[in-house]
Amino acid sequence: MRKSQITIFIVLGIVVLIIFGLMFFVSRQTSDIVLEKRVNKIYDDFLSSTDIKHITQNCLDQTAKEAIFLIGLQGGRIYDYQMNDGYNVPSFYDVVPYNYTGRNRGGEVYNVSYGIRDVTLQRVGAPFINPPDYPYRGSLVNDISLSGISSNFLINPNNQIFADVSRSGRFTILADLCNKFGPNDPYIERAGISCETYSPKNESIQEYITKYIDQNTPACINFTFKRTTQYNITSGNLFSEVLIGENDLLISLTYPLEISIKNLPPVTNHLNFNIRPKIRLKIVHEIASHLIGYNPYVIPTKAEANNIFFNIEQDDPNDCYDGGSECIVDGINVFKLKNYCLNHNCNFNNSHYNYSDILVIEDNKSIIDGRPYRFQFAIENRKPVLDFIDESVSYDKYYHWYLDATYGKNLTEIYSRVGGHPSSNEYNIVIHSPRSLEIFPLGIDPDEDNLTYNYGVISSALGWTTSEFYDSLYYKNIISPRYPVSGIISDHPLHKDANLLIAGTTAGDNIVRISVHDDEGLYDYQDVKIRVV
Repeated sequence: MRKSQITIFIVLGIVVLIIFGLMFFVSRQTSDIVLEKRVNKIYDDFLSSTDIKHITQNCLDQTAKEAIFLIGLQGGRIYDYQMNDGYNVPSFYDVVPYNYTGRNRGGEVYNVSYGIRDVTLQRVGAPFINPPDYPYRGSLVNDISLSGISSNFLINPNNQIFADVSRSGRFTILADLCNKFGPNDPYIERAGISCETYSPKNESIQEYITKYIDQNTPACINFTFKRTTQYNITSGNLFSEVLIGENDLLISLTYPLEISIKNLPPVTNHLNFNIRPKIRLKIVHEIASHLIGYNPYVIPTKAEANNIFFNIEQDDPNDCYDGGSECIVDGINVFKLKNYCLNHNCNFNNSHYNYSDILVIEDNKSIIDGRPYRFQFAIENRKPVLDFIDESVSYDKYYHWYLDATYGKNLTEIYSRVGGHPSSNEYNIVIHSPRSLEIFPLGIDPDEDNLTYNYGVISSALGWTTSEFYDSLYYKNIISPRYPVSGIISDHPLHKDANLLIAGTTAGDNIVRISVHDDEGLYDYQDVKIRVV
């Protein structure tokens, strides 16, 4: 009997607990519903009585536009003096100060990051060779004009010969477009939008734009929030997300608003904003990358990094995506600001950087402040190249083709006729005396600079002068120039050749140094070995 009574009391106790629990739960749910209704009412009244949505939308438009503008004008970067955790410029020589007058007559100075650095000047200890063997031993080959010809140019192990565009062996000096683990992550299943270049270190264009919006939008809003004796409304930390589209950007902003009712825990509601700037940032960045020479789909690329014949302003490498698509699309203009700091006071102590160029990619279908969108990067001045002068240069080399196209002469007719092929590669030219020897140097510059040619006698058994000069080659005080030696190849392709008169009967070995110089004075040269028999 006692056990039965105890069991009944236990059951009754459990029932009572369940009833109290249900009552508490219902009461709590009712309280939460009432609180939610009160919060929503306060929230709706606040939004309808203020301009907070309009103000925030305008600020998002403004800061996003400014971020995209800075990215374009500064070579894909926003610096640490423009926002927290921006790009740190290691040295004054890592940027080119550019005066932009597009917004006001006096202009503002923006630092343009480099997209191309000179390999031989910047990479100490790297396996790149200097003149006279620069860029590599032997003749150059133009695989564009002479397609299908086997070329030591294409298989050269240095790969990137004329531009330092690598970082950690994989990424371009030009800032990468997207974050490795950002919203454009290529590993997101069924992602419809992806980027060509990704940074694993959150140093991408995508990250710079996101940070700039997050940091500058709150200061732009400048809104006084409402406070009463019954409740307070305050702002939380807003955050944005930037998605890089094919022809635009999708930028979303989340703005938390915290509502605190007296004697109740605070509740957070979120304002959400979206804008879609019609800026073709992805297309413009891919054009820049391919003109420089970054393309994971095509090896080797026909671009500035490894092709001395490529003109970054005029040539379209046709190596985008599948290796056959055009890179420069409708509405895009590409032009170069030559030797920018020579015409502007950049205050460089090292005059070498006065000869850096700025390459501008302008998109007439992307407009900011009523002007075409401008993406630009700096190009460090690089050495010119003197093609190899030798009577044994084969027909598939560019020098052989150049002589035929420019002078209508076969290389063997020019050099081999004078005395026969040199033995054991000890001499470049063998000539019988008396003869007249014409020398046709060919210089090419990766920056398309104007070139000047110098001649100097290094060694001569025949008594040639040993001084450098511009007008002709001297032999025993006899001057026999065919054309002025000094000249500009782009304008006067013939005004750089010399006629050397070989007179007398004395045989000997002679070395004539032919050098080619750009405006800065960077040069390449060859000591042409001539045997007189």
